[in-house]
Amino acid sequence: MCLVLVLRFYKRLVAHMSNIAGILDAAGPGSLVLLDEIAAGTDPAEGAALAEALLEHLTGTGATVLSTTHYDVLKSRAQEKDAFVNAAMGFDPQAGRPTFELRPGLPGSSSAIRTAETYGIPEPVVGRARELLPEGMRRLSNAVAALDEEKRRTELERRALAEQRQALNEAERRTQREVRMVVIVSDRDRLAERVCCSLETTE
Repeated sequence: MCLVLVLRFYKRLVAHMSNIAGILDAAGPGSLVLLDEIAAGTDPAEGAALAEALLEHLTGTGATVLSTTHYDVLKSRAQEKDAFVNAAMGFDPQAGRPTFELRPGLPGSSSAIRTAETYGIPEPVVGRARELLPEGMRRLSNAVAALDEEKRRTELERRALAEQRQALNEAERRTQREVRMVVIVSDRDRLAERVCCSLETTE
């Protein structure tokens, strides 16, 4: 079974590299290259190094490249290099699922531990996993989680303000209609009074 899995992952990596080799041959100015989990499925250190080299080469050709990754090294490089830009995928911790909202300029964090916690992995295991995370990753994860929560609160406040504004606008329109009705009634009464006076004078 283990050998089968190794062969399967190896075949996947070979296919991935073969496809990227073809992309390297074809890419140039004006090209749009989409890469999902670039150089994944191998040793993390080698995969990250290979992914960085590939992205440098592709951007050097003048191509525009969109790539997803879980490699923290690439996220760090994107903060350091002008040719790269980070973008995070929003995550709703309350619902335990991605929001599919793209946030340019922010490095994303993996939600593996939160997902594990949501779907039944015991708390001692989840807690230990958090302890084992490198300090830098913990800070990044906490920062992204705080941004997600702040974004969620801001969105709720925005919706509440929009509802209040709509209610105020409706109240203002209702008041204006009532004022117009009062004016119409007042004008009608004055007109009726002048007609009556005119009739009395005529008599």
